[in-house]
Order: sequence, then structure tokens, then C-alpha cells
Amino acid sequence: MSLLHEALKKAEKTKASATPSEIFVDGVVDPPKKTDIRLYLLLAIALMGLLVAVYFQFLKPQGGISARSALSPPTPLGIAGGPGVPALHEEAEGYLKTGQWAKARGILEKLVILEPLDPESYNNLGLALKKLGNKEGAYEQYKKALALRADYPEAMNNLGALYLADKKFDEARNQFQRLLELKPDSAEAHFHIGLIAEAQGKNEEARRSYQKFLELAKDLDPQFFMEVQNRIKTLEASSG
Repeated sequence: MSLLHEALKKAEKTKASATPSEIFVDGVVDPPKKTDIRLYLLLAIALMGLLVAVYFQFLKPQGGISARSALSPPTPLGIAGGPGVPALHEEAEGYLKTGQWAKARGILEKLVILEPLDPESYNNLGLALKKLGNKEGAYEQYKKALALRADYPEAMNNLGALYLADKKFDEARNQFQRLLELKPDSAEAHFHIGLIAEAQGKNEEARRSYQKFLELAKDLDPQFFMEVQNRIKTLEASSG
């Protein structure tokens, strides 16, 4: 699952000190009074955070979790007296999908020892650590995953979203642009780049990225679709 909505939730929790880099507002409305602009924008962040969370959490699979695939077949290793590696992968994925982060971390820490060259285990461990509040650990694991497999979309997405949450916009943009080179039809990458562009004051780029997101996204929640559409109209008006 994308980590984007968590970055927006973070902005909501720190609304008293929000900056333009945290702003992704909704709707085309009559301009508020100058003294009310800040409050309006902060309330909009909370609304958009909720809508994005609904889309990425309930309408799409958890894209940040890497399932086992032919790209990295399991080894015949196993833990003495315990399940084999394939069973451990299945168990870890089950914990990740149900939000049991501590249990997932325990299994994945075993897997990176058993399979030190498997990028998927590092990526999934990074996700579990991020959910448990260990941001530095998550950075480390995502980077290890990419060191083992440079063309790894899920790890690029997760690392980019982590950079975005920390307002490291240049680093985040680099990850999402690399992701688009591999997967030009990645709706999430276009949406992330739209957020980055808007935070950097690049309204025309943000508008194009949001529009591309709407073109590519599948089974999008109608209300969220309208919110993004309204945001595009607002950006068009500001550019004119």
C-alpha cells in the first residue's frame, strides 16, 4: 500500500505549524478572507488525507508489500525445528496484510538472515519498521532492497513516499521519476509527483500529474475523483 496517506496524516497532526509544502486542498470555492486562508487549507489537508486513505487502502491492494514471485525464488533453507523459508514468506505476508507489524518484523528479520540476497524481504521489513515508527530502519531496509535490485518498483515507491513524508522533495522526486521510467502507467507515482510539484510551487506540472493520475487510476472512489478534478481546476485558475 502506498505510504502517501500517512504523509498527509502527519500534516494533519501538526496542523498548527503546517507549511505550503503540506498543502493539497480540495474544490473550487469562493476565495476565503485572507485571515481564513490558513485555516481553510489545513482543514482541506485533513479531508484529502481521508479521501486518499480510502482510495489506497480499500480500493487498491497493498502495493508496497512484495509478494513472492519468479524473480526471487525461495531457497531450500529453513529454520531448525520451524517452517521452511516459503512458509515463512507466506506467514510474513499474512501479517503485513492484516497490519500485524511486530509479528511481521520478527519473521522478516529471520528471512533476511536466511536469504541475505532477497530484496523482497528487505522491502517488506522496511514497511514493517516504518509502521512501527522506526523510520531510520525503514530507510535502511528500502535502500538495501534497491542495492540488490535497482529496478524494484515497490521499494522505489516506498522509499519515495518516506522521503516525501520527511519533505525531502528532491530525493522523493528522484525515486518516483525512476519508478515512472520502469512503469509509465503507475498512477501512484504520478500522484506523488503532483504533490511534490505543488509543494514546490510548480502548479502546471502538478496539474498535469494529477490529470495523468485520473487517467490511469482504476476503480477510483467517485468522491476522491471529484476532489482531484476540482484541484486540477483550481490549479488551472491560478495559472491563468
